[in-house]
Amino acid sequence: MEPDQKKPRFLLKKTENELNELLENKESSNTKKATKSAANVFRNYCTERGKESNFESFSTEELANTLKYFYAEATKKDGEFYKKSSLNCIREGLARYLKKERKINIIEEPEFDSANEVFRAQLVELKRQGKGGTEHKEPVEEKDLKKLYSNCDVLTPKGLQQKVWLDIMIYLIRRGRENLRQMTKTTFAVKVDAAGNRYVTQTVDEMDKNHRENCDRNATIGEGRMYENPQSIHCPVKTFEMYTSKLHPDLDALWQRPREGHLTENDTIWYCNSPVGEKKLGNMMKDMSAEYKLSKLYTNHCIRSTAIQILNLAGYNDREIMKISGHKSVTSLQSYHDRITEKCQQSISQTISNAVTKVGAQEATTPIDKSMEHVNKSPISPVSSVFLRSPPGSPLTLNIQQSTTTSTNQSNSFPFSFKPGQMTFQNSNVTFNFQHR
Repeated sequence: MEPDQKKPRFLLKKTENELNELLENKESSNTKKATKSAANVFRNYCTERGKESNFESFSTEELANTLKYFYAEATKKDGEFYKKSSLNCIREGLARYLKKERKINIIEEPEFDSANEVFRAQLVELKRQGKGGTEHKEPVEEKDLKKLYSNCDVLTPKGLQQKVWLDIMIYLIRRGRENLRQMTKTTFAVKVDAAGNRYVTQTVDEMDKNHRENCDRNATIGEGRMYENPQSIHCPVKTFEMYTSKLHPDLDALWQRPREGHLTENDTIWYCNSPVGEKKLGNMMKDMSAEYKLSKLYTNHCIRSTAIQILNLAGYNDREIMKISGHKSVTSLQSYHDRITEKCQQSISQTISNAVTKVGAQEATTPIDKSMEHVNKSPISPVSSVFLRSPPGSPLTLNIQQSTTTSTNQSNSFPFSFKPGQMTFQNSNVTFNFQHR
């Protein structure tokens, strides 16, 4: 080779099929499932309406007209209408599918304006029917969170794994199920900051729901830190190091199946040479809720809600929270802020109860006050008699008959409890005598 001749840089050549595969892998598996599901729902609808199942071959006019009726008539297998969010997902899935198969946009192109107008009207109708709400994951209540941490026995393989998993999920504000099965021993590491404080942080970038083709450094995740707390028995760094030291050396997965039987700290390996399954990891919080008898069955995503709520109540701003949670916009974060804690809900209810009780008490005393108005304007009555009548074992009822200078008799009953004796009642001298009749 001549000295000035350059060695070729671009030796790798992609085929058309390889490029298509590259494009196919751009979307997440969940997005692919949603797209396929939406196409199948619409295909089944077309078949039941006596149309060709191959809707990909419909003319634009026929497709738009079919979609118009589909949006208003689409129901689940049980005949119930979809929720507002579900119908929206179906339309978005159809839009992705037809954009790929037909190179048309059923959301933005004017030929579909009429269909989209029906779609928006149906969303209003679904909301009117009570199908407009979005089910957000509830934060873990404070008492349940304390119960979780107090029950995770770090001296057992299972308890230690639960504790470390819980720490990573809440401190680093992880999503419920994403990438848990893909985590390895090198996904997280213990580091030291400039002040000499040790912490656990994520060291490997990963692809998730909000971070796929976006390479903006401000949009990456993994900026959360889990600092040590040496004075606490729940120190996350200490338990993380203990957990990783007990993992099976021949398996790279971070979440390994706990070994059964009695093990002590002297045993070097606490976990099997096989990973915890994806389904098991996805149901970790649900299983822990049942095992430790929490107030409700929480999901993995509830931990994410918990962390965001804790930081929001502590006064951290949205930008700071988003740096750890990985949210792309303040709007998506807002749904977590809008929720109130169970303690706050209880306080609100108690405040209303106190106000209602106060009003009720005022209303109960009003007849007494009004009945005695004439007494305030008259001298002390010369004669007042009180009879307490009640069957044995029943509450006593106070009957007051009062004579005034105007010779007017007033009779009122009050559910009060008095002791026998002489006392002044308003401007009257009253003697109380108890007897059952």
